[in-house]
Order: sequence, then structure tokens, then C-alpha cells
Amino acid sequence: MRFFGILVATTPYPLLRKEGTVCKIMSNVRLVQSIRLLLLAAVFMPLFVGLKHYSFPFIVPKVLFFRSLVDISFLFYVWLIARDQSYLPKKHPLIIASSLFIAVSFLSSIFGVDWHNSWWGDFERMEGLFTLLHFYVYFLMLVAVFRTKADWVWLFRVSCAAGMLVIGAGIIQRFSPEGHPFLTLSSQARVFGTLGNYIYFGHYSMMMFWISTLLFVYDSEGQKRRIKQYMYGAAGLLSVLGIFLSGSRGPLLAWIASIMAGGMLVGIATRRRSLRAGIVGILALIVIGIGSVIILPNSPLSSIGVLGGLHDIATQGGTAETRLLAWNIAWKGFIDRPVFGWGWFNYYAVFNRHYDPQFLLHSWSETWFDHSHNQYMDMLATGGAIGFVSYLSLFAVPLWMMGKKKQWKEPGKRWVRIPLLAALIGYGVNNLFVFDYASGFLLLWVILAFIVFADGNADQHESRFDRQGRVSVSIRFVSVLLGAVTMFFFYRGNVLAYSVNRGHIALKRQFFQNPAAVIPQMVEFANKKHPQARDVRNDVAFMINSLERVPPGAPGFDAYRDAVRQGAAILEENLREFPLDVRRWLLLTQLYRDLYFSGDDVGNRMEEIFQFILPLSPRRQQIHLYWSELELLQGNYEEAVARAKHAVDLEPAAFEGYWFLAKVEASEGHWQAAREWYNEAVAHGFTPDERQQEQIKIILEQTNE
Repeated sequence: MRFFGILVATTPYPLLRKEGTVCKIMSNVRLVQSIRLLLLAAVFMPLFVGLKHYSFPFIVPKVLFFRSLVDISFLFYVWLIARDQSYLPKKHPLIIASSLFIAVSFLSSIFGVDWHNSWWGDFERMEGLFTLLHFYVYFLMLVAVFRTKADWVWLFRVSCAAGMLVIGAGIIQRFSPEGHPFLTLSSQARVFGTLGNYIYFGHYSMMMFWISTLLFVYDSEGQKRRIKQYMYGAAGLLSVLGIFLSGSRGPLLAWIASIMAGGMLVGIATRRRSLRAGIVGILALIVIGIGSVIILPNSPLSSIGVLGGLHDIATQGGTAETRLLAWNIAWKGFIDRPVFGWGWFNYYAVFNRHYDPQFLLHSWSETWFDHSHNQYMDMLATGGAIGFVSYLSLFAVPLWMMGKKKQWKEPGKRWVRIPLLAALIGYGVNNLFVFDYASGFLLLWVILAFIVFADGNADQHESRFDRQGRVSVSIRFVSVLLGAVTMFFFYRGNVLAYSVNRGHIALKRQFFQNPAAVIPQMVEFANKKHPQARDVRNDVAFMINSLERVPPGAPGFDAYRDAVRQGAAILEENLREFPLDVRRWLLLTQLYRDLYFSGDDVGNRMEEIFQFILPLSPRRQQIHLYWSELELLQGNYEEAVARAKHAVDLEPAAFEGYWFLAKVEASEGHWQAAREWYNEAVAHGFTPDERQQEQIKIILEQTNE
């Protein structure tokens, strides 16, 4: 605590004055100020990137940083509660709504299909309940210890500063010369800053626009008022630039919707008729302009960067079609389990169960989704009706609170509420096109906590020391218990995750340099027990599957076969614990296929796997195509053809089935049939790679062409 006392004493952040016994009062002050500083530091989460030392470098370091700060600050907070019960959050509609959302999310996961995935999530997203709980605790601590306008001004200033650094990184990416990338990008039309995703960057920029607008009206006092307003105005303009640099339609539409909502609110708040008329005119022009871009293929506005992409909404071009398919799958998942859904972050199971063969038209990689790319449809599928309603309450309750007539009577409060309402509306509209992600979700919880504060009548003063004697024994016991649980999960969820991620990425770098030497270490590492073992095992098996095939009798064959056997054993263990992962089941069949070529008797096991996973994803072409390959290896030509044709029947417009049939017929020496199926594949968009060109050459030679 001495370190934090020195930090508090030297920081420019204003300390609150106390009365009473100085040494005892300052003990509470140091606790409160330490918590505030940690919570302030958390808004720098979006800046953390680890390209060299982390798998998923734009996700993992951010979330580990945020969760660690929340855990440490929570330890101080429970210590504070044990001393002074007045710092417990007070009853408030938004606190009740958020608490119900967390409780329902837990219930949906308990009654869901994959508790481990719901709780821990994975390295790619870091979206498990464990992370969600940290956002909720962060929200509660903000409500508890940020008690004055000065506190909130500083939080929003720091948030805005962090946001400008994120957007600045995007601008650097846009203008970095070729060959000198910044955070993997250079001279690109679209950028993602430090967030690693274009739509994240656009959405984050949109939220920064409203935070800078909020500061413009909220932090407008003092001698430097004009300077601050210029700075916040510049931040707002940079945020708009960030939206356009992202090249993402969803954030752009969300920003436009929020601008229209903000304009209407200004029209309601102002008493000047001329201003109202001007706002109506501007909003009408926005509607006409955006409508023309969406409806007309050659609108003059289509040449303005991301605006041109809005036409895909009407034509279902670009990613629009796959998004609609994913939404439909989410709806079917909701119909299956309408009350509590499939469990938090378990959309992957819904997607497999109701997979639509049309996804294959958009490439092999587009056949695996872990989100519907619509947060509301995600909530319907994974949380059921109860989870969906509880999530909506995070928006409905603050909109209702700030929309009450009495809230608009005071001019000062009136103008502060407009950017808050607009930000919530923009966030809500954006969620029609994407799911919650860590950096944006953080801003949502910050805004919700501020709304709780703004709903009060005045700054809340710090409690006097003489209250701490009335802290009940039960509160102190619970505080100690919470502290112990926090330390346990701090290690399991953050320290261990950091160690595992860094260790695994170090082994991966060695793998690409000398696979044979490092595979035993990777297998040993993958077999260790920890919450992230599922991710590590899957990745190790995937890398082993990527090795160049070594035929029997060739140098290095024994080492190769042993590695493949180890990869298969790792996946078998994983899939016994997590049997709904169709993607990894198919990866396992590919490992077994290589072992089959190596002489191992694994045909029956492959047959068992296909029979098991077919009900999990009955319309997935990959299952039928891989199964067809097994039938062919076992000499069952007719069954192989039948299964490949079934894959074609699932989606006749996809070329993969036709090309596979061409290979089946070629393997049997049916060259003319192979040529006909190849022609069908070409007619449906088949573009062969170098290896496939060699196969095609043989087919053409055998048919005298």
C-alpha cells in the first residue's frame, strides 16, 4: 500500500479531502484512490497488442491486462468494504438489470451444452463468462468509487486519450509505406488500428465520437474551457475519420443512426424553432442520401469510401448473405431451446446443428462460425428468451431512465443526456452487424456506470471514518472469502493463461523451424492440465496435420507417423471432454486418414466418428466428402460416389462436390466420367491450385486433351 500511497500523492488526479482522524482516514483514501487509478488504467486495454509473444495478439493481451487490473482492484475493493460498508453499490434499476443479465447468463450456461466453453471461452475471442464477470465487477466498482463529477471527467478524458491513440494507430497504418507495415498493415484502404478487426475499429471510433461529444458538453467549465472544447472537437473529427478508415458498413450505419437520434433529441431539447427546422432538413438529407446509396447501384455518393458498400445491403452482396444465413441458424437454435438457450458463447454448437450448405458457396473457411454476427440473435440462441430480454434491459433501462420528462427540465443535465442516449442507440444498432468485443464492451459498461451516477442529484461525498465500526461480521467474512476466490481465479484465469499462451507461441515458432525436434515438447505441453488445455491441444493437432506427408518407406516416415499418432491421441482426449466440436472431429478424421495410408488399422474408428458427428451437423458437406474418401480407401466405390453425390445435392451450386467426384472417378480409372465431373466443377466456379493442376493434367491426358 505504501507504493500506491506515493502514487496517489504524486498524481495530478485530484485527491478528495477528509475530516476526522488523519492517519485512519488516509488509509481509506489510499484504498479508494488506488482502486480509481487501477480502474482508470483499465481503459487503456485497447492499446495492448502482442504480435510476437501471443496467439491472437490483438485479443489475448488486451483481455489479460483488463482482467488482471480488475482482479487487483477488486482485492482492494473488498478490503475497503471490510472497513466501510458505505462503499457497497446502492440499489438502482440499472444495477438490478445488469445483475439479472449476469445471473441469467450463468443459468443459461449451467443448462447449456458446453459449460467449459461458456465459462472460459477460448483464446481467439476471450469471451467466456469469466471475462463477462470482470466487466460486471468493473461496472460495480465504477459505481461505488467514482462519486464526483471530477472523477468522471478524468475517466472520460483518459478514455478519450486512449481512443485517440487507437485511431492514431489506424491513421499510421493507412499511410505507412509499402514494405514497412505498422501492426501488420501498410497503405491499406481499410485499417484496424490496435484492435485487429475492421468493424471493431469502426465501432470503437463511433463510440469515441460520442465520448468526445459528451466531454464537449460535460467538461466545459473553468478558465481553459475554450481550449478543452477545441480539443474535444478535434477528437470528434478524428473519430469520424476512424469510422470511414475502417471501411465497415455496420459502424457507419450505427453512427448515422446515432447522429439522427442525437439530432432529434436536440430538436426536442431546444426551444429555438429555427434550429428545429434546420435539424429536420439535415435529417431528411441524410435519409435521402443513405437511401439512394442503398437502393441505387450508381448513386453519386457511392464513390465515397465505405458508403459504396452500403449497396450490398440491398443486393445481399459481400458478407450480407452469410450474415443472414447465420441469423437464420441462430433463430432455429432459439426454437430448439427457447428458455435458456444453448449456453453463453455456445453458438458454435447451434451453427453446426443447423448448418446451411449455402455457406460453402462463400469458401471453405466460411463454413465455421462461432457467432451469428448479430448480438441479439446470439443472445436468442445462446441465452434463450430470458437471456435475450435480460440483455435488452441493459439498453432499455437506461433509455427509459434518461427519457423521463423530468430529466429534461434542467438544461445542464439535458445536454449531457443527448450524447449518452445517442451512444447507446449507436451501440445497439451496431450490434445488428457484429457481436460484443472486449474494447467496445468496456465502453458500454463505462457509459452504464456513468448513467447510474448521472441519475443521482449531486456528487456523493466520501463516508466518514466513524462509519466503519458498523460493518457487520458477515460483510467482513464475505469480503475475506471474495478476496480468496479472486486470488485463486487471478492465478487460474490470468497468470496461468499468460504463461500457457506465451509458452505455446514460443513452441509454435520453433515448430515452423524444426518440427521433428519440437513436436515431443509440444505434445507434453498440450497434455498439461489447465483451463486453456482445450485450445492448446486443438492447435497442436492442427499443426501436426499441416506437416508435409511422408510416404511409407521414405526417410523420416517413422517420426512422421509417430507425430500423427500423438496428434490423434491429443484430439481423442479433447473430444472425449468436448464432444460437440465437429470441426475438431473432422480434423481427427484427417489425421486418421494419414495413419490409414501409413498402414494403421483405423478405418473402423473413422467410421464411428462419421456416424457420431453426422447428427451433430447433418447438412455439412465436409462430413459426406471425407466419409466418401474413407469409403473409397476401403474399396467401396459405389458408396463413395453416393456420399459425394449427396454432398452435391445439399448445395448443387458449390463446386467442391463435383471436383471430389472427378477425383473419385479418376482413382478408379473412369477418365471420361472424371472429365465430365471436372467440367461441372469448372462451370460452378472451380479454380484449381498448383497441386490440383497436376491432377487435372492427368485427367486431360487420359481423355486425349
